[in-house]
Amino acid sequence: MDTTYTPFDPFSVWAHLTVDDVLWDEACAALDRARRSSSPDRCDVTLSICRRLAACPSAVSAGGLSAAWNAAARGTTVRELLDAQLEALTWVRRAAADLSTVTETWLRRTHIEVCRPQRSVSILTAHGWQDGTLHRGWYKRLANRGHHPDGSHLAFAPAIDTPSEMRRLVGQLRSPGFAGAHPVLQAAYAHYGLVRVHPFQDGNGRVARALASVYLCRATALPLIIVTPRRDDYLASLCAAVRGDRAAFVDFLCRRAVDTMWLAAECLQPAAGQAV
Repeated sequence: MDTTYTPFDPFSVWAHLTVDDVLWDEACAALDRARRSSSPDRCDVTLSICRRLAACPSAVSAGGLSAAWNAAARGTTVRELLDAQLEALTWVRRAAADLSTVTETWLRRTHIEVCRPQRSVSILTAHGWQDGTLHRGWYKRLANRGHHPDGSHLAFAPAIDTPSEMRRLVGQLRSPGFAGAHPVLQAAYAHYGLVRVHPFQDGNGRVARALASVYLCRATALPLIIVTPRRDDYLASLCAAVRGDRAAFVDFLCRRAVDTMWLAAECLQPAAGQAV
């Protein structure tokens, strides 16, 4: 199936897309006001809550909650998966503070972290689906494939082209146009690019969300949060971007980032009768 792979867009194709600045600016202002009126301890607690929501297996991606339980059935507990996601957010915070650290090495290390407790992966062979060893931090050596919501095939980069495509992706993330773009547009493009290549055997969605979180964290100090009720919208908008409707995915990530800022602003408010 990877013979039908279409290389991901250069960022210049996305550069003209717009973000809803009214929604973004209102949420940013509310979050800033809430932070200025809150204690450092409450700010720390709120950030911890947001990180746990971002890491929670019920907020998962392409595999859904079933992916977490399937991993658990192979000897990995859901708590181990949660801890791995939280540890990966440490790498996200470091990269947000210094974007020059977003390299292929950083992406490989992030894959190691998010998949640390995972030992195996399902591989489609001539004899059907079988469990194989997950090589954490390694680019794929066999083709992987996905499906659009309508059931049609979604081709990812061939294994032989993956190293060059990943070099190209990192190059796009270092381009002047990308550096000057809105953080939502940066997050959406980075996520899209990594998913289009699908460089790893498994865990690509987890790495893509960690990568998107880098740019949102840099702007808001908050990670990308996609809760279970939004999973179908997430996948549909991502597949739409693959098919050329890039604005749908940008709008989806903008609204999730805005929701997260409003959630954080609400958490920062003291309870009734409680001193600030």
